[in-house]
Amino acid sequence: CPSGLHCDGSAVVRPRNLGAVWEVCADCSPTGAAYTLQSCPIGYQPKLESLDVHRCEGCGLGEECAEEPCEGCSPCAPGMFKSSIGPALCSPCPLNSHLATAGATSPEDCSRCPDNSY
Repeated sequence: CPSGLHCDGSAVVRPRNLGAVWEVCADCSPTGAAYTLQSCPIGYQPKLESLDVHRCEGCGLGEECAEEPCEGCSPCAPGMFKSSIGPALCSPCPLNSHLATAGATSPEDCSRCPDNSY
């Protein structure tokens, strides 16, 4: 059973991440049928380490995957940050602040807006 699936010994196989799409591939393994990860839900990216190790992994600091199917995480857009590892989406900079670069990992990366500007 690949690491991204929950197999309880019966014919029922469930994804560990709700929304992950798996497919049975009859000729993917020399020992018979295998499950292959097709896509991950929002906030997760596919992690394919080997034939037997497929899973959905949460995006890292300063990155998100905001559209399904998620094929990979992208840096937070300018004006946004993400200070945790996992499926959370990027958050906007605090009120009256801005950020011109992508991939911020903390609200402290955002700069205060100049006086008399928005």
